[in-house]
Amino acid sequence: MNRVKKSLILLLAMILIISIFIPKSIAASLSISLSKPIANVGDTVNVTINGSGIAGKISLSVTGNATISQNSVWVDNSSATVNVKINGTGNVTVTATPVDVSDSITAQPFSTPATGTITVNNNSGNGQQTPNTQKPQTKSNVATLSNLGIRPNDFKGFKSSQTSYSVEVPNNVETIEIYASKGQSGQTISGIGKKNLKEGTNNFNVVVTAEDGKTQKTYTLKITRKQESEKPEEETPEEKPEQQPEENPEEETPQKILGLTELKIEGIELTPKFRTDIYEYKIEINEDIEKLDISALAENTNYNIEITGNDNLQEGENVITIIVKDEKTEDIITYQIIVNKVISTNNSNKNNFKEFILNNKII
Repeated sequence: MNRVKKSLILLLAMILIISIFIPKSIAASLSISLSKPIANVGDTVNVTINGSGIAGKISLSVTGNATISQNSVWVDNSSATVNVKINGTGNVTVTATPVDVSDSITAQPFSTPATGTITVNNNSGNGQQTPNTQKPQTKSNVATLSNLGIRPNDFKGFKSSQTSYSVEVPNNVETIEIYASKGQSGQTISGIGKKNLKEGTNNFNVVVTAEDGKTQKTYTLKITRKQESEKPEEETPEEKPEQQPEENPEEETPQKILGLTELKIEGIELTPKFRTDIYEYKIEINEDIEKLDISALAENTNYNIEITGNDNLQEGENVITIIVKDEKTEDIITYQIIVNKVISTNNSNKNNFKEFILNNKII
C-alpha cells in the first residue's frame, strides 16, 4: 500500500514539473504594427511585421499614394521592419500575406494575412499644414504660329514673325486647304480649312488668338490662280489638212500626281489610313521615344522629300511636316503628322520599380 502511494506521489510530481518547465503552446498569428498610425505627406512610417509561432516568407504590398522599401520579409517566430514613404494624400493600407508559411507548433500551413492602415493628413513632413502659396498662372499673350501653308502647291520660307505671303497656283487648282500649327498650347486659330479659288487674286486671313483671349495676330495669304489660256482658233473643215495615221504613234506618258505613294511609321498606324490625297494624319505614342521611323515614297523620282519636326519629340502635341517638291516645276505639296506623345504614369511606375529592384535586395 505504501508502495502505491509513493508511485502516485512521484507521478504527480512529474506532472507538476512538466507543467512548470515546458511552455504552453502559443497560437500562431501574424500582425502589423505602425510607428505612426497617423502621418503627413512626406513622412516615413516604420511598419513592423510580427510573426508569432510561424515561420516562412511574408509578401508585402501597399495601396494608396505611398512606396514600400521591401516587397517581402522572412519571419521565424520573430518580427521584421520595413519603411513606407507617404507620397500624397489619401489613406494607405499595408498588407502582409503569408507565402509558404507554416505553424511552428503544429507544422500545419498558415495563410491568414494581416493589414495595417495609415491615416494621411494633407500636411508636409514637418507636421505643419502646407500653405497654398501657388500664384494664379498668368495666361500667355503669345499669338504667333509655328507653321502655316496650303495644300496643294505649298510654299516654303514660313517665319512666325512674317505675316504676309504670296503664292501662285495653276489654273486647274480650284480648291486649296489652308493649314496652321499653334505656336503655344491654349491658342485658337480661325480662317483655316478648304477654300475655293477664283481666277486671279484671292486673299485669305488666318487669325491667331493667344491663350489670354485678347491678343491676336493676323496672317494674310495672297493666292493667285492663273488665268485660263486662250484657246486657239479652230480650223475650218476645208482648211484642216487630212490627218494621216502614223505607223508607230508615240503614246504620251501620263502626268504623275505630285505627292506620296507611301507613308508609314514602323509599329504605328496612321489615322486616317494613308491616301495620296489625304494630307493630315494623327497618331498617339505612349513611349518616351524622341524620333519616329518614318518611311515616305514619292510618285516620281524627280520629287524631293523633306521631313522636319521628327527630332526630340516632346510630351504633348508635336507636328511632323513632310514636304514633297517637284524639282523641275518647283511645285510643292505638304503632308503633316500630328503626334500626341503621352508618357503614362504606369510606364513611370515600371521604370521606378526596375530601378528599385536594381538598388534593393528582394527576399
